[in-house]
Amino acid sequence: MAQQDVKFTENRLGGVALVINGCKYRINRRSGSTVYWRCFYRWCRANAVVEDGKLKSACGEHICDQPLNAGSAGRRSSSASRGGRH
Repeated sequence: MAQQDVKFTENRLGGVALVINGCKYRINRRSGSTVYWRCFYRWCRANAVVEDGKLKSACGEHICDQPLNAGSAGRRSSSASRGGRH
């Protein structure tokens, strides 16, 4: 796996968020010491796996406007759609 900038930050509700190369992830589920993360934007399918506090994998292409830039948070690119591919 290529060198990636990985950090844990606090989200707006006081929970934990994962940031990989400027892209923000939320917890999807936990299983023992493994935490499965999904992109912050629910309609984006990018995901990551952290085991024992260390990044094990990050896959899936972001279809959102990640990395988060000032003024672009919450916006989808015009090519992304919720209903899937057409």
